[in-house]
Amino acid sequence: MFSLTRRRTAVAVLATVGLLVYGVLLFTRTGGLTAPVGLWILSVFSNGCAVAAARASRGRQRLAWTVLRIGLAAFAAGQAVWWYVAAGGIPPGAGISAADLGFIVLPICALATAVTIPSREDSRFGIGL
Repeated sequence: MFSLTRRRTAVAVLATVGLLVYGVLLFTRTGGLTAPVGLWILSVFSNGCAVAAARASRGRQRLAWTVLRIGLAAFAAGQAVWWYVAAGGIPPGAGISAADLGFIVLPICALATAVTIPSREDSRFGIGL
């Protein structure tokens, strides 16, 4: 059963307030950097959640969270590069930037995570997840 401790409640409240503030900023178009900065903050937060989940896990479940954590870290790095480009940094050449590498690593790691998630065998199909 899922129980909310004081710490979990505080994290849930902060995450909800942060998402609401980000949504308001995104839809009011207060600046050109709102989307890259907000997505970077969300990706760092999700990476922190994956780190906490990996620490609490064991075996194949820990491996799955670690693989997802690598993908989320790559996405956060890519978002930081995109933030720099959007702020007027070095423009990407030929429409491809270094941020794209981080954006490509996340779906690959997500697929690897889906493969490594421990699941029970389903006798109807003979396969797991």
